[in-house]
Amino acid sequence: MTIKQTAPPAPARTSMPAKIIQTVFTASLLLVIVAGIIVVAGQGIGLIIGSGGLITNVDKYVAPWAFGAAAVVCISSLLSSYFTTNIQEQDD
Repeated sequence: MTIKQTAPPAPARTSMPAKIIQTVFTASLLLVIVAGIIVVAGQGIGLIIGSGGLITNVDKYVAPWAFGAAAVVCISSLLSSYFTTNIQEQDD
């Protein structure tokens, strides 16, 4: 019984547009996470102190930023798939 060794897959080569898209993706994903934490924490504090205005206003002012950043995450994720390619090494 012989074990066939295969070479590991070649690393993905990233071009300048791919690096830019990846940076935009990372930054907007971070914004979505931070905005989500702010909304949840703000509403939780509003529940604790009994402030209905805080509960509704934190969502009113922060949610549009979170939704916009989430759209950027989706679009940059899609674009990333077009700019990243795998390069296969050829055996001579």
